[in-house]
Amino acid sequence: MVDMNNFPIQIVTGCDPVISAAIERLQERWRPYSRLSRRHPLARLLGEIIDPALSEYSEKLPRHYRPYILGAGEERGLSKIIKTMTVGADRAQRIRIRQFEKTARDPAFVATLETLVELLWACTRKRVRHVPVRGLNGHRPAYEFCRFCGKPSEFASFAGDSNSLEIYPQSSGDRQITLRLSNTHCHDHRARLPTGEWNPAYKTASLSVAQFDLELDRLTRQSTNYGTPSAKSGDSLIDEYIYRYVHRFGFRPGDEAEMRNHARWIVDAKVSDQKKRILALQQWGLNQSEIAAILEISRQAVSKNLASIPEIFRAISTDVKHHQNLREEFRTKISDIEPRILDWLDDPSVIYIMLNPDGKLWITRRNQPNAEGGTIITTSQAELIIATIAAETQITADDDPLLECELPGLLRFAAGLPPVVAKPTFAIRKMTR
Repeated sequence: MVDMNNFPIQIVTGCDPVISAAIERLQERWRPYSRLSRRHPLARLLGEIIDPALSEYSEKLPRHYRPYILGAGEERGLSKIIKTMTVGADRAQRIRIRQFEKTARDPAFVATLETLVELLWACTRKRVRHVPVRGLNGHRPAYEFCRFCGKPSEFASFAGDSNSLEIYPQSSGDRQITLRLSNTHCHDHRARLPTGEWNPAYKTASLSVAQFDLELDRLTRQSTNYGTPSAKSGDSLIDEYIYRYVHRFGFRPGDEAEMRNHARWIVDAKVSDQKKRILALQQWGLNQSEIAAILEISRQAVSKNLASIPEIFRAISTDVKHHQNLREEFRTKISDIEPRILDWLDDPSVIYIMLNPDGKLWITRRNQPNAEGGTIITTSQAELIIATIAAETQITADDDPLLECELPGLLRFAAGLPPVVAKPTFAIRKMTR
């Protein structure tokens, strides 16, 4: 686990001087502070230093910029968001950056928002290493993520007030069951099952832990240098594939949980380096015979490798009908709420649909730098759209005010609901294939 007390908050080049100076002052004082401390609460320190700086900075901005800053233009500041939102604040700011980048270009503003993401990432993870946990004697190390994926460890889930009976059985008839939680693995990857037997998923993941670390390192490297292939695998074709993969899903440094999960999926799906090379060459428009000649393997080997790769990892192609796999019942529900959304989904030139907090829908078309907007929907319509999509993907909007999911037909959906945002927002992106 990273020691956040000694971990500097990255100030992105181009960040506004008011914000960068405030973060430097914060780091001079923040060593004894923690989200879990009563004597030195981190929220209080943010209220003293960051909130005033954020307010000063937002006053200099155009009014339509302010909804993209988490904690600005709202009754509560960043300090209250950190206090009430134990996880996901950095992800909420990341969603707003993606929304802004689809409507305007302002490198200095984006750099400032990226710096706020780094600040939020550090704050939500800054805690004392050993913490008292409800119902347990003594103190335990608090590892946030499972060693093998992006899910929280069992102990971290319990410390965060999770009440999953599947993970934490309290009793069996008249017999009390001792609570045994893993502080390094999630429920799926814990070493032993409740029966005491070895967990097969743990054994499998243990054998591939080196490959998992390698894939995670590549995704992380690429996310920190978004503009060019930067995975540093030692092979330009692999770097090209990782570059396109990261761009497809929009990973940034704050998306740690997502990248850990994707690294797990890459390993479990056995997407080897050879398969990545084949996919990279296919992305350049080469056929199987040409790929075989370049890699010095048989065409049959290329065909066999391609056939074994799940759709999510396949080569990128912009020519795809994104609506083709959506259920007719779902299409009807969306059409009843706002028919233009389906028109845009069916339009191959539209690659991005976004709802701003002011209720205005914007779209971005392929090869056109500026977004088109003007359509207004009500708050109730927006909430209904989010709830309909959440139900289609079998997630519950009421459980999490930040939603991210994928729809059939290579559609990626992200949404924010109060209290994380003032009014409902969402974005539908047509992922390249």
